[in-house]
Amino acid sequence: IALITDKYVLVTTILWLGPKIIIFAVPMLFCQVLPMAICRFYLSVVPDGTSRITRSFGFYMLFSVASILAIPVALLATLSFLLDCVAYYFFSLLFCACTCRWLRVYDGLKKIQPYRAGPSILLHLPDL
Repeated sequence: IALITDKYVLVTTILWLGPKIIIFAVPMLFCQVLPMAICRFYLSVVPDGTSRITRSFGFYMLFSVASILAIPVALLATLSFLLDCVAYYFFSLLFCACTCRWLRVYDGLKKIQPYRAGPSILLHLPDL
């Protein structure tokens, strides 16, 4: 059954990711130009060989401006993620319905339960 499962994943991924990339690629790249330009500007004024960036007022000022300009990127990424969840849950439920593998789904959900409440990356954005 692994070969059938692999083919199913490949076909559904192509069916979903093909249109998604065509729709989201250009807006995502366009929305990232200004935040990335700010990052590049900041890196251009950092001396060569700097091993640690000082978290000065200027750093947090540019970080804040770049974060505000990155809001459209964050919204597009969130929308993309939500659409991924919908598509993959749809394809997963379809696969389980056709192959009657509900017990394996339940076992898989039990195994990933301890990892669902991890630390928030939103509280540590400057460290990224």
